[in-house]
Amino acid sequence: MKRHVLYTFFVMICMFFVSGCGKNVSSQSIENDTTQLESEISADISSDNEQTYINEETSEQNQISDASEDGQLSDEELIGFTELFNQPEYQGFLGTAFNSPEEIDWDFVLETGAGINVKEISSTEIQDFLDATKRSNIYENENIIAVRKPDLVKFIKDHTGMTIAPDEPMLSWDYVEKYESYYNTIWSITEKHYECISGERYGDNYRLRFQTDKDTHYGQNADRILTITKSDEGLLIESNTIQWDDYCDENQTFDVDLKPNGELIHFVTYPAYADKGVSFILVKNGKFVTELFTYAYRGSNSSGLTEVAAVSFFGFNVDGMKDIVIIGTSDFGETILLEESVDTNYTYESCYGIEQNIETDLANNFTISKVRQALLGSNAEGLYMNYKNAYAQIAKLYNMSYDSAKYDLIYADEDDIPELVIEHNCTTSLYTYEDGYAHCLMYNWSYGAGGNTGYDYAPGKGIYYNHNNDYAGAVQYGSYMSKHKGTEVQTDYCVEYQMFEDLDGDGVPSEEELSAIEELDVHKEIYYNYTNKEMTDAEIEEKIELLNSYDYEWLGGTMSYGELITALSGSLAGEYNCWDQVTLQKDGSDYYLYPSYENGYLYSSSSSERFPFDAKGLKVAEDATVSVATGVDVEISGDNAIPHYQYSVQRFYDVADDLFKNGHWIIIEGSESGALYFTIDGNEYADFVIITIGDNNEIYSIKDFYAE
Repeated sequence: MKRHVLYTFFVMICMFFVSGCGKNVSSQSIENDTTQLESEISADISSDNEQTYINEETSEQNQISDASEDGQLSDEELIGFTELFNQPEYQGFLGTAFNSPEEIDWDFVLETGAGINVKEISSTEIQDFLDATKRSNIYENENIIAVRKPDLVKFIKDHTGMTIAPDEPMLSWDYVEKYESYYNTIWSITEKHYECISGERYGDNYRLRFQTDKDTHYGQNADRILTITKSDEGLLIESNTIQWDDYCDENQTFDVDLKPNGELIHFVTYPAYADKGVSFILVKNGKFVTELFTYAYRGSNSSGLTEVAAVSFFGFNVDGMKDIVIIGTSDFGETILLEESVDTNYTYESCYGIEQNIETDLANNFTISKVRQALLGSNAEGLYMNYKNAYAQIAKLYNMSYDSAKYDLIYADEDDIPELVIEHNCTTSLYTYEDGYAHCLMYNWSYGAGGNTGYDYAPGKGIYYNHNNDYAGAVQYGSYMSKHKGTEVQTDYCVEYQMFEDLDGDGVPSEEELSAIEELDVHKEIYYNYTNKEMTDAEIEEKIELLNSYDYEWLGGTMSYGELITALSGSLAGEYNCWDQVTLQKDGSDYYLYPSYENGYLYSSSSSERFPFDAKGLKVAEDATVSVATGVDVEISGDNAIPHYQYSVQRFYDVADDLFKNGHWIIIEGSESGALYFTIDGNEYADFVIITIGDNNEIYSIKDFYAE
């Protein structure tokens, strides 16, 4: 019986091939696989002395119409489709979703050649490919996939029925006109296997459900339903629908508009499975967009979410896209995850430092509304009418994550709106403001490791520069970048400097070539053009020389957060609590308030915002007042002792010296500058003064205060 099943399967495959699917495909398709299969099955059949009619075309044509009736496919047919769609020629159609042949991602389908790739590429062709792409060598374990354009046109026609014009681009691979060939390089091939677990036939139309061989069958490993049609041209691929909602959390899966234009995205939540936490995928028109990285990092530990309590979408980083707030449970208990967009292509990054700070401030009493308040303050709608307000919000978010960040406002292009630079921990971020939104040009771009020296900009030119080194400086790169719509800055031109004598011509310094270097000197320059402009090497070189002639400045931060806010608003005016200890010092006839340690914070009394209070201090204005605590009543509420002070309000400079002389104010050592304390009835209290800052950033009132 087993041999009869094999024989039936082989006849079924032949029916597809003879009918047009296989016989029209390039000779480099699945011929070897089917020939081997034919030999094995024929051997089985011959050993049983059974009669074969594989070569009788008329019998095959009769068999194709009788292979199955309308309705559910038989087990034998499912086995046949499993075998067929695990062949190189067909397997690529199962990888990504598409709603029609016009949406097929041919880069993916042809990733490993789909059986029509050139089997043996001559050394001459390889060298021509390297020359065309300005490469010196093929690396070990790097494989070249070459596909001839005529074969690709025929492959598309045979498998979809679509006719592609010869001059129409079909792949994003490198193309060499001499060979009419596309080239792709891959380092490894991930083994895949799909099983056809069910299917129906209705006339010449088939609907097949395939399952991956992975442990889980959700997300990108979800089942997929392939529709195909049997026609005179062969087996035609119609659509591939991935079942994204299989095993999802229905309560946290919905359609949402994340862009200002109202474009809908399907947001899918998957419950925690085995050792994998809760996961989220964004889908657009049935096709994968991105997966959110949803691990919480607290200190040196990390944890995935085990449950999701709430998901909300609103903008908090001013780019016009909606960001994502998730409240759930992890190994750390109740957990907040924040995912902020960094471009208009649905790229999201996690906000680790902000999450932890908000959790601390909210004391594990999390709601979406409270998180929103912490992120947006009084601007509940997240509307920013000018670049100053927008940059202040962006800087606030960075300050919540990195209190040591430095900031700057630069004029990188010709307009009168500056760009915002943020630098911290050897990373650079860059924002511009246009069309009412902030546009992220660099998001935490790192430097200082791996030979990356950092980033520069040409004031007024809109050009950014990066210098990088490989092989201890033996190979160096100068990259010239500019902003592109909807994305971070992109490299337009690059020059590669070979600082060694490349004796073997492979473009990579060998140990012998490195040891021969006495002094770094340019031996060869190679110019690259990454724009869509057709340019000769001479034109690229001329362009790079022009870009290199500009004056460049370091792209980094120079201001503290408080200084930036002052530069943007012109004033820190408002009331603040000094929850970090402070000190009062006299300089000449003026008093200044400083943080007790090198740096501290001023906490706004009207919002949850905090502002760095650095060692430059704040001057006490000439006409400032001081509220001197003269007595205190204590209210006991549970475990808390709440003080209620009596104050005497006086002009600051009339009494300040006396307050130190009579011991009301004392400076207690133990910090860098000593800490200010006040006394009532001989009791000493750390003075977390409440201050009011005027429009000129001078202190206009000081009030003694100790919270508990």
